[in-house]
Amino acid sequence: MPGKKIGVHANRGLAGIDGTVATATGIGLASQAGGTTGPRDLQWGDGERGITRVLVGDLTLLHDAGSLLFGDGEAKPRLQVIVGNDDGGTIFDGLEVAQAAPADAMTRVQLTPQHVPLETLAAAYGWEYVLAGTRGALEQALVGSAGPVLIEVPLAR
Repeated sequence: MPGKKIGVHANRGLAGIDGTVATATGIGLASQAGGTTGPRDLQWGDGERGITRVLVGDLTLLHDAGSLLFGDGEAKPRLQVIVGNDDGGTIFDGLEVAQAAPADAMTRVQLTPQHVPLETLAAAYGWEYVLAGTRGALEQALVGSAGPVLIEVPLAR
């Protein structure tokens, strides 16, 4: 299959977590804006313009959870937040400190275990929620939801 030309954005390089969901929301709204006069004038129907997708880890989502809030009457982008959930920061397992630090210190300082029910978080902010435990379920979620939707992908610790 030939590739598609798509816009790709990164927030604070590739490792920043501050405002990641907020940045994706802004990108989504801007991509939908077209010739509208303001954010409250955004209108879109099925098949119009693209869907903005942001891929984050669970800690990144939780760090920026307030960005899931849309005020009354505010425009909502066609946004899919795809969350790789390993219940903490296992991305840090590859650091040298992981081999040298005591396990309890590494867990407390780097891994930051969490057990937040993301379905409940999505519901609290009025977002659609999909649990994609298999590749097929993820593929279905990506084509079946225009957004805003939080798609949780459980990952092994």
